[in-house]
Amino acid sequence: MKKITVEELTSEWWDTHCKNLAKSTQYGYRRYLDTHFLPALGNKYVSDIRQYDIQRLINNMSSLGRSTKTQKNMVGIIHSLFDYAVINDIIKHNPVKHIAKSKTADYEYYIYSQKEFEKLIDLFSNSRDIIPVLLGGVCGLRLSEVFGLKW
Repeated sequence: MKKITVEELTSEWWDTHCKNLAKSTQYGYRRYLDTHFLPALGNKYVSDIRQYDIQRLINNMSSLGRSTKTQKNMVGIIHSLFDYAVINDIIKHNPVKHIAKSKTADYEYYIYSQKEFEKLIDLFSNSRDIIPVLLGGVCGLRLSEVFGLKW
């Protein structure tokens, strides 16, 4: 068993496992690792990481308002990382097994009434932004979906 830090393991895993992934996947992984995982656990030895360290990280993400999906994504990434450590005889067991994702508060949607939507249309009627307003309102698109459209 090698005694290496989580940051060293992540670097090795990145160079061998992640280089063949799609650029968008690499970007997402890197963002999760650099934002949440490495600042919290990067300096610890891999052999010292326990299930409760990972659970604490996930609980912290929940307390910061990160969605259940974000927590699930993080668990998936670091599960793969620690599987790599097990396969390469760095540790015997994957500490990411049996991690519970915290349920975050449900997002409360606000749906415009007919009257509010008509006011919004009036507000934008002489603007070039009327098209996104109409698309969002008439088609029921979310704001991110409207902004994601290519014109």
